Amino acid sequence: MKGPDIKSNDDLDISVLLKIILRNKKIIFIISLLSFISGCLISFIPKKIWLGDLQIIKSNNSLCNIQLDDYTGLDLLKSEKILKNIYKELKLEKTDKSEIIKLPKFAEWSNQFNADFLRGTRIISISYKDHNKEDILPILKRIPLDYKSFIRKETEKCLLDQKIILKNQLIKAEEYFNNSSSELLNFVESNNLTFVKFKRTDEMSMTTLMLLEENERKKISPSILLKYEFLLENYSNNKNQLQDLKKQYFNKEVALLSNKNKNVIEILKEPQLKENPIYPEKRKIAFLALLIGLIVSSFIVIWKEADNFNEINISK
Repeated sequence: MKGPDIKSNDDLDISVLLKIILRNKKIIFIISLLSFISGCLISFIPKKIWLGDLQIIKSNNSLCNIQLDDYTGLDLLKSEKILKNIYKELKLEKTDKSEIIKLPKFAEWSNQFNADFLRGTRIISISYKDHNKEDILPILKRIPLDYKSFIRKETEKCLLDQKIILKNQLIKAEEYFNNSSSELLNFVESNNLTFVKFKRTDEMSMTTLMLLEENERKKISPSILLKYEFLLENYSNNKNQLQDLKKQYFNKEVALLSNKNKNVIEILKEPQLKENPIYPEKRKIAFLALLIGLIVSSFIVIWKEADNFNEINISK
């Protein structure tokens, strides 16, 4: 009588497989052990990759019109404007020619950075990975410094540009004020408007005109009075505009001075290096090697037992 084919899925029994595995446990153990040892040895071959990180939060207060929203600021941290200088400094520090050759190109090197918001917060987490463990912390420390430097330079440039614009506006405003003042003075003198006299104010150090007696208006023709009020209003508007521009110009001077000490970002977590490399993951590689060894060895012994069992049945 012919026995059941152990290769048949219909007749395959779990208990038979377990008996086969237990009967060949030494073979399975040896193959699995060799696979595990191979995995452990292989895990030492790849070059280690280390990871460091820091956390910062960006200030929203800006002294000029370069105020960045959070996502623009995040993009700036990962941009060439910030990272290019760090890359150049790193390249200059590599005194050994072999190290310079090994240094990847900027595009590839910049991909070793990652910056993103911590979930539900405005806190930015910045990480950097590298084969060279000693480079990680110095590079991470440069990121906030270069970011601050860039923002300060851009702010200073913006403030200086605005100062130039204000300076030109001030020159024109002073010209308009002096013209309106002279025009009003000439009109008062030529029309013998005795009710108007001049007073020097210490606050702005400029000539102001004061209307002293309202009843004197009745003695002046309406056309002259209308012209006088028009010139007086023009004079007042030019004076107010000049005062406002001087105030703005002064504020820009103050902003330029305070920009040097402006804190554009705050470091919440100082740069830190992970204790263990992120690659290769030796435990994971060793576990996978052991698992593969168990699966492969079990398949081999089951296949071998199945062939032997079928040969015996055929011979019968």
